[in-house]
Amino acid sequence: MDPPVSYPSPPPGWIVVLGELVEDGSVLGAVARREQIRGTCQRPGCWRRCELDLQRLVESGFGRAPLAWAKTTLVCPNMDGCRLQFKAEYGRVLRLEDICQPGVTVRFQCLSCGALVTKTPRALVAHIRARGKTDPAFREISTVAQLKDLPRGPCKACGKALGRLEVRWPAERVTLSAAAKAEITAARR
Repeated sequence: MDPPVSYPSPPPGWIVVLGELVEDGSVLGAVARREQIRGTCQRPGCWRRCELDLQRLVESGFGRAPLAWAKTTLVCPNMDGCRLQFKAEYGRVLRLEDICQPGVTVRFQCLSCGALVTKTPRALVAHIRARGKTDPAFREISTVAQLKDLPRGPCKACGKALGRLEVRWPAERVTLSAAAKAEITAARR
């Protein structure tokens, strides 16, 4: 039997879904990221402005509620529909240093042929720092969001630009009992 492997927990306000590190879409996730969510009505002649009180929602028992639901509570009952648009201001962003953990990888995927390029975050940060000495676009890169906005090099398989970037976070290894293993084997037959 393999010894248990201990992986780091995701940064506050982030969760792992199918191995990918994504923002926690709940009210608690927004509080952990120290988000401030402000709404402004886009209807001509309406000057309505509002802000979601996330901490109060958590205290009222709505911490696990989806953030999208919390936004709908501020929608106005106008017959033409509400034109309230929300903007999130982050207090804590996902920095490149946050993902430099054991077992974490950054994966780029070509949108044309589906080829994958996987790098460790430390190798990626070293590449960005080296490239930043000559390319001004790479000088100020410190967050994962900025990294997603950068132009990427060509795919080695098809020559088109690499598209999707995802941070792959290691999951805890699950140890199955003998009964569970037998049940899975029986289901495969």
